[in-house]
Amino acid sequence: MTKVTEIIIVRHGEAEHNKKGTHGGWANSDLTPKGIMQAERAKAYLDKHLEGNYTYYASDLNRARHTAKIVAGDQPIRYDWRIREIYNGLAAVMDDDERKAHLKPYTQPAHTWQAYPCAEDWGLFHERVCDFMEDVHEERVVIVTHGGTAANIVLWWLGLTKEHLGKIFFDIDNGSVTKLCYNEWRERHIAYLNRRP
Repeated sequence: MTKVTEIIIVRHGEAEHNKKGTHGGWANSDLTPKGIMQAERAKAYLDKHLEGNYTYYASDLNRARHTAKIVAGDQPIRYDWRIREIYNGLAAVMDDDERKAHLKPYTQPAHTWQAYPCAEDWGLFHERVCDFMEDVHEERVVIVTHGGTAANIVLWWLGLTKEHLGKIFFDIDNGSVTKLCYNEWRERHIAYLNRRP
């Protein structure tokens, strides 16, 4: 059973695929110079606003690993594949034109939608992220991850299920910081969302 009381989510800085305007999925793209600067700004922000001990988690993909190393400084980082972005299936090896040609029409309910052949559907993605969150046993954590994963962590924190996918969405920009915690009435609270240092 999880006992987490505070979650700081940092989305990785701009990566090569972001600059090209493509979806990264499980591709191992690296940070751009702008992405490194965004990660450094996130670190400066966290250094100023976080007090006490936090456990650091990160996706094992390059762009998140690099961001986490900058943000965590000399703190140890626990890498977990379950907080990767959604898996794009065959689209992961396609060029942009081919990928667009294979994009499946959006269907409802959203949690059953599979964007590309052999891809993970949105419901499986949500369940994978929730499975990770249920295994978090530290009280205060920093999680360095991807935009879709971050949105699913917010859904999990609010107690929303995969049936809410396609009805609620959270913008999570590169290099942004989101804070989830309890308020004074012990309600689950979004202290801030998508803050760009």
